[in-house]
Amino acid sequence: MTDNKNIVLIGMPSAGKTAVGSRLAKLLGRRYEDMDGRLEERFGITIAEYFTRFGEASFRAEEKKLACELALESGLVIATGGGIVKDPDNMRCLAENGIIVWLDRSVGLLRGTPDRPLSPDDESVRRLYAQRLPLYEKYADIRICADAGPYDVAAYTAQALKGYGTAEGPFFPKLPPDKALSHRALIAAYLAGDGCRLFSVACNDDVNATKAALEKFGAAGKDGIVIDCGESASTLRFLLPLFAQSGKTIVFTGKGRLLSRPLGIYEELYDIRRTSRGLEVSGTLRPGTFTVPGNISSQLISGLLFVLPLLDGDSVIEILPPFCSAGYVELTVRMLKTAGIDVRVGKSDKAASVVIPGRQKYEPFEYTVPADWSAAAALAVLSFLTGKDIKLSGTEANTAHPDRAIIGLLEKLKNGAVEADISDCPDIGPLLFAAATQAEGTSVFRGAGRLRLKESDRIASMQEELARLGCSMTVSDGPEGEEVSVTGPVKIRGGARLSSHGDHRVAIALSVLASVSEKPVILEGAECVSKSWPDFFKALENCGINAPLRPL
Repeated sequence: MTDNKNIVLIGMPSAGKTAVGSRLAKLLGRRYEDMDGRLEERFGITIAEYFTRFGEASFRAEEKKLACELALESGLVIATGGGIVKDPDNMRCLAENGIIVWLDRSVGLLRGTPDRPLSPDDESVRRLYAQRLPLYEKYADIRICADAGPYDVAAYTAQALKGYGTAEGPFFPKLPPDKALSHRALIAAYLAGDGCRLFSVACNDDVNATKAALEKFGAAGKDGIVIDCGESASTLRFLLPLFAQSGKTIVFTGKGRLLSRPLGIYEELYDIRRTSRGLEVSGTLRPGTFTVPGNISSQLISGLLFVLPLLDGDSVIEILPPFCSAGYVELTVRMLKTAGIDVRVGKSDKAASVVIPGRQKYEPFEYTVPADWSAAAALAVLSFLTGKDIKLSGTEANTAHPDRAIIGLLEKLKNGAVEADISDCPDIGPLLFAAATQAEGTSVFRGAGRLRLKESDRIASMQEELARLGCSMTVSDGPEGEEVSVTGPVKIRGGARLSSHGDHRVAIALSVLASVSEKPVILEGAECVSKSWPDFFKALENCGINAPLRPL
């Protein structure tokens, strides 16, 4: 724990701040302060009565005064009111001499009570959660799942605080919400219309592109709509069939290599013209049977899955083997089912198939996005490389997410080199290459060819940058396409100037590997991590890692 800083608990009403705070103070031998309790002592009446008599603005002014007073003290455990995060001055004041701990209780477990003026019932609690969630995510240094009882949550929090700001750990870094599931949830909610509630949606460049595209398309009323996808292939490939179905001509723009990345079956189904404006797309789908090679991007299959239930007849997607990244298609299927869509998945010797009945309607739903498995994979590799005890919380255990494969592969790497097919989980390829540099022997990763079609040619990018660190990575042709071989262990001496190649996965993998470098490493273009994980370098620091130097 860092010095004698205050421990400041934030979170929703009924998240357990009062009960956890008093128990945490006893565990840590600290004085406990309940801000709402202190304010009621000053008022001589309950907070609910104060709200009724004097209004919320007056209450917030008194709350700010107390927050500034407590921030001048040290060694406290402070339980705040749920709305403390609404005022950035409060949070700046409390954070100057405090560690901000968010007690995040699942929205389904939160309860309204009549004595709370802003959350007298469960419905108002849910509305408040949606409003305040971005603020809790913004200000928290540590995020603790508060679904258990107060004794367990207090003990878990004490353990997290023990490692915070130290080199020993254990470490409890915040994982961002899942990027892949955030895209899918936003699109399903858009199609379902009013009544949907989404919680903990990722905030990164890619997901923001999808959010902005849906908002712009929903407000548009004529042809020539321009949709900026940034560098997000998910945004482009998921939304192209959906927006084209309107019968309007849509222009998709983007950055980097996005507009040159393959569109596979879309080139056959739509009139796609590459012009100086971007991709001009027109044409609509009719129900039918669509035969798709399984070794193209799974995003193209997911894009069809979103739109086919809306057509006026039944459709079938036949996916020819080899079916790569099947887990991502399964994520889409599960999201469709969450939104009340009937989708039937089958498999034969010749092909996988998805039967999609037509004339369906997306139904309103409630969904909380779990933590991101791609981010968890990066921290799992960091733990493998450094031996640090890093706790990964908030991920979905019963998931089809392909990147979850990192856990089993790292267990094998502890015993030496591995051979693995990464065609289903290409996003963790760069991380695996980095991890394999520290394993005994030569690891072989099959099915790596699709890594050449990402934000950068990830095979060439990693090969070039690993060579600068003195690592051996070779590429060869195998029976299942390109194979990457990495030989280890290699002492990472550092002192090198590396390039991210504008690719967030490459930047993250190189930064994680730099954690075991003897000398500092400079990483150019590190800002590209905002594509998927804007707070990545903060997470590294929370794990006791000095982030690679980034030139200004």
